[in-house]
Amino acid sequence: MDVPALQCPPDAATRLEEYCSIEEGAAFIGITPSMLSAYCCRGELPSYKIGNKRRVKLSELEQAMSRYSTDPLIKGFGF
Repeated sequence: MDVPALQCPPDAATRLEEYCSIEEGAAFIGITPSMLSAYCCRGELPSYKIGNKRRVKLSELEQAMSRYSTDPLIKGFGF
């Protein structure tokens, strides 16, 4: 018996907790995928290896964006 996949409309809170691709994360914060990938590889932003793909959480990117955009002592991010 096949069970249909759940089709839940994504709300903002659920979407922020999803793991997304580097491309989606970069679009979310307004930088290039290669720039986001570089930040993740250097450990400046959190990322997760799932299978052979690197993923990011939108909620963590949002936290980093607010932290780096409000703290004048932290440099290096183009937010």
